[in-house]
Amino acid sequence: MIIIDIILALVLLWHVIVKKQLYSPVIFWCGIWILSLTFAIIDPYEMRGVSDKGIFIIGIGTIAFVIGSASKSAYRFVLGNQKKRMLDVSANSFNKRNCYILVLVTAVFNFSMMMSALAFLRAGIAFENLRDILFGYGEYSDISFFGNTFLSTFNSWVNGPAMSILLIILLLNLVVKQLPRLFNICVLLDLAIYVFATSGRMLIMHAVIFVFFLYFYHRIQIPKKLKRGIRWIGVSAIVILFVLTFFREGKTTEGVPSIYSYFCINIPLLSHWVDYVDSNKVVTYGNSFFRGILELVNFLLGKLEISTPGFWDMQEVFTLIQNRWVQVFPKNRYNAFVSCFFYFYMDFKAFGVALGSFIFGKISKWSYKNLLKERSLYVEIIYMLIIQLIIDSFIRWQAGNFAFLVTFFYANICTRKSEKKNLQDE
Repeated sequence: MIIIDIILALVLLWHVIVKKQLYSPVIFWCGIWILSLTFAIIDPYEMRGVSDKGIFIIGIGTIAFVIGSASKSAYRFVLGNQKKRMLDVSANSFNKRNCYILVLVTAVFNFSMMMSALAFLRAGIAFENLRDILFGYGEYSDISFFGNTFLSTFNSWVNGPAMSILLIILLLNLVVKQLPRLFNICVLLDLAIYVFATSGRMLIMHAVIFVFFLYFYHRIQIPKKLKRGIRWIGVSAIVILFVLTFFREGKTTEGVPSIYSYFCINIPLLSHWVDYVDSNKVVTYGNSFFRGILELVNFLLGKLEISTPGFWDMQEVFTLIQNRWVQVFPKNRYNAFVSCFFYFYMDFKAFGVALGSFIFGKISKWSYKNLLKERSLYVEIIYMLIIQLIIDSFIRWQAGNFAFLVTFFYANICTRKSEKKNLQDE
């Protein structure tokens, strides 16, 4: 792992110092995987061992992404015409009506979730257990935030993705200032209620990364006062992340800080579940990579009591990963975090990891090149979603969840049609 960590660090330094890139896909990719690998290497809490195969998978996956995302043409865009491009601002606009509708719908739903969360807290349930109730883990499998499966599905496929896109719109609007301050306040309250009710940290972590991206991407046109405001938002988000982590610390942590375990448990869990699929001869032949799309397809086909080949066999594995808690530290068990590489490995083993990561890198490069060529809110939102996909790669392949794909639909309806015309004409 040390060798992989060093290689990624050298790649990161090369892109920052030599290529002068601060927000390319490689920067975010190397950054999150260096953090994860470094935490695992330090290992102050006697973490579960990692197999050679697990290390090999991480090695070929991280390098394949770097190769796939490499682009000399993108470098020319950055170094050659950056100032001109930054100042060449074409017409951009949000679809205000759809943005307001999204805020209204999510605010009503999130308020009802907050009421449920408060009821659980008054009943004596600890704050750190709210997320267990939300996902039905362990002793709380019989308790639910929602009265029926429709509301649960609505939260997963409609409300959750909407909160992701509203976070992006809020931060972008601080720069472009197209929507009134009242909109910003409403979205901020909506996000706060959602984070409290779900006890989730991902939105906060995404906010920190997005602020970093926006600061450097818009640095030429942002006035000094707004730059200070953006830095303040970034610092505040980091503080909130640590505070939320503190309140989620429960008896299950047993001396291992969750802010540490959060970034490194993916490595031993990947190793464990790779051994599981190998011993059980599980191969999904592309189902895992396209799982997000197939979730919707099989949801609809389920009404006819049919399904696509191999889909439910694959789902059994992911259900097991979600519900079985694996011992990672001597007194600590964890679930779910297997990284994007596990999905690729499930499809075609080591070759699948190399191929899936390379394609992932290519998709990221395509989005980055569009960002550099086109001054459009739509293109910028799409790239921010790709950044989110990259940052979450140490946890899972987010494109393997239909909920993440819904965010692209929201990106379409929350920007005017004129925003997308130029991109389609390329």
